[in-house]
Amino acid sequence: MPKRLRRQRPESFSFWDFPALLQFLDSLDVKRSHAPALLRTLAHKLVTAGGAADCDTWEELGVTDQTLLDLGLPRKACELLTRTKPFSSRLGTAMTSADQSTCKMVLDLWDGHKVESVIMRHEDRTTICVSSQVGCQMGCTFCATGTLPMVGDLDPGEIVEQLLLAQRLEFQKGLAPVRNCVFMGMGEPLNNYD
Repeated sequence: MPKRLRRQRPESFSFWDFPALLQFLDSLDVKRSHAPALLRTLAHKLVTAGGAADCDTWEELGVTDQTLLDLGLPRKACELLTRTKPFSSRLGTAMTSADQSTCKMVLDLWDGHKVESVIMRHEDRTTICVSSQVGCQMGCTFCATGTLPMVGDLDPGEIVEQLLLAQRLEFQKGLAPVRNCVFMGMGEPLNNYD
């Protein structure tokens, strides 16, 4: 099996990385049991809020201290809104095909690397193809990613952010939500499996 390459994240983390979120809640002395409701509510706000595809602050999405208090979180949990961002990645470009059936998104990661995701729109469903790594160790000659050097694994939050950005784009265009997710983007998913 190829050696795992983890990219070392600075002290910030992707809000959507569930294990990292649990550790952050622990550091605030907030019960872990709040995490699922928190994620559901903030994901809904993120997808349905107007504005740019990716936002720098929770406030841009209409998430305030009161949002968290209404969920039953203690006031100290409000620190979450100032110490995290909705996204650690940025949507670099989104290119839609002439027939509108696909949209290729290029995401700029926190460390300057880029990955691609593709939204595939079918009559009965919308699917996103997500990346799991920056580069790939497999070296498959039929795959463009196989020619790139292996940089490292995406963390769980970076993978979830691809889905959330796709949902946000589809919602803003009035299109059907993403219902399926496949790991057929950059990287070999089973090499980034815990």
